[in-house]
Amino acid sequence: MMGSQPQMKVHPDFTFEIAGLFDRRLIRAFGPMGWALKSVFLEGADVTDDGVEFTPGRAVEGLQVVMTQKLTNLSGLVTDDRNRPVIDATVVMFSANKNDWRFASRYLRTSRPDIDGRYKFENMPPREDYLVIAVQNLESGQASDPEFLARAREEAQPFTLAEGETKAVDIKLSKLVP
Repeated sequence: MMGSQPQMKVHPDFTFEIAGLFDRRLIRAFGPMGWALKSVFLEGADVTDDGVEFTPGRAVEGLQVVMTQKLTNLSGLVTDDRNRPVIDATVVMFSANKNDWRFASRYLRTSRPDIDGRYKFENMPPREDYLVIAVQNLESGQASDPEFLARAREEAQPFTLAEGETKAVDIKLSKLVP
C-alpha cells in the first residue's frame, strides 16, 4: 500500500483488522518463508487483482485472504546468439493479456540475470498465457509501459505455469530496442 501505513492487527485466530484505509486498494499479504498470496475474496468475489474500495467511516467485513504453500516459480538462462550467457539484460515476465498491464500487477515482473546468466521469478500466480523476454538497455519503469509490452509481446517466448509448478525456460537475448 502506498502512502502512510495504516494500523493493522492480526489476531491469534488469523482474523485481522486494518484501520485508516480509503480509496481503492489492492490487498497484498506476505506470509513466512514458503507461503505466498493465492487470492483475496470479498463477499464471494475474487478481488485479488481489482482491489477493494474503502470509504472512510464504513467498515468492510468478510474480506478473506487465501495463502498457499504451492509456490509457482520460473527460472532460466539468458544467452546471446552465440549461446554465451548474458548478464547485462533485464528479463521481463508478463501476461499476454494487456488488461493485466496495470499498476502493481501480479502478472508483471522483472529480473536481472546473475553472474552465470541465470534469472528467476518466485511466487508467481499460476497462469496459462505468460510471456518472457530478455532485453538490454531497459530504463527503470519501462517494463510496465504498455507500448513496450505490446512490442515485446510479439517477440517474447510463451509458457504456462500451473499452481505449485517450478519451470525452467531458457531464452535468447532479444534485439528489441526499448
